Amino acid sequence: MKVKTGLLVVLAILVAIFAILRLGVDRAGSEKPLYPGFRQESVARIKIDGKERETVIEKEESGWLVVSEDSFPAEAGVVDAMLEKITGFSRKDIISSNPEKQVLYQVDETGIMVDVETADGTTAASFVIGKTGPDYQSTYVRDAGSDDVILAPGYLPQAFERGNRSWQDRTMYALEADDFLEVAIKRPGETIALSKDQAGEWFISRPESIAVDPNAVSRLLRTLGRLRCDEFAGRRALPEYGLAVPDSSLWFKTADSEHELVFGSEAGPDRIYTRTTASDVIYLLASHKVGMLLPQLDKLRGRTPDAPGEE
Repeated sequence: MKVKTGLLVVLAILVAIFAILRLGVDRAGSEKPLYPGFRQESVARIKIDGKERETVIEKEESGWLVVSEDSFPAEAGVVDAMLEKITGFSRKDIISSNPEKQVLYQVDETGIMVDVETADGTTAASFVIGKTGPDYQSTYVRDAGSDDVILAPGYLPQAFERGNRSWQDRTMYALEADDFLEVAIKRPGETIALSKDQAGEWFISRPESIAVDPNAVSRLLRTLGRLRCDEFAGRRALPEYGLAVPDSSLWFKTADSEHELVFGSEAGPDRIYTRTTASDVIYLLASHKVGMLLPQLDKLRGRTPDAPGEE
């Protein structure tokens, strides 16, 4: 009797497991992507007709470019995150097919129109982003070729429309402090060179070999390694930019390359025209950032220990 009861229990457990697995399969089968053939890696062009402006982003061999913004590099992570959202659009989330409700959900002409194409011009996805859902963690979306409106997960407006913010990648350098091998600060009548000794410790090698303040060097390398511009000034260095004969520059060396930043004239009250010798892009850097990149010798020099009896 106990054996039979045990068998019944085992059978019940197996039936329950089968039911759970079947439910999982049924749910997986009900996941119907809004764009079944969408492949993030095949996207070559994105057009966003937003409320603030129209943006066009295209993929080139060098990466994503903001064609509508003088073809400056786009923030790859931002573009990838945007495309990832599209893969989450599902027909199981349809909440309306009534065209009269498009105004209510703001998925009519008042919404954000997004067209995504492959390299051969084929439409990979085309949809309208409307208002946020009732939980503010979802967004109404309508396929451009349909009256079906889905409630997609996530707050999508900020992912697809940046308003007055640029899509451009303002990153100038992405380096760690250990990547730097040599640094030279050049200004009229003065060159300050920083080098590493055999133990990997920094010291001032020019204008003379003296100890360095490690905290000052650390601040300099952190600023330089994570340098982002404040704005782009274009690709043409105009005479008034002062970059043909720069007032000052910063050169540095890593294990596999050499780089140089040159600083020109002031652009307004608090910005300075800047460029790298490796690119034709003209950047605008805040004056205080430039000051951090060009510290005076006294700021870099190591402090001499006080003599006994001195304060």
